[in-house]
Amino acid sequence: MSVEFNEENNFNSQLYAQSRRTSAAGTSGLTAWIIKNGWAKDESQANAIMIGVTIVCFALAIFFAVK
Repeated sequence: MSVEFNEENNFNSQLYAQSRRTSAAGTSGLTAWIIKNGWAKDESQANAIMIGVTIVCFALAIFFAVK
């Protein structure tokens, strides 16, 4: 006589559904501000803009530190 428990599969599917809900619920913070101002169409473009700004800031910091 064997007994099977499907709790692990059920737990994993609930976590997956929850993570999809939170990402689909919307963005917040600086990402939402960039999208709201029309600089980006979606979250991935807003993230790319923030990465670009970060790289420029680091480059300027290194430039002025060496100077």
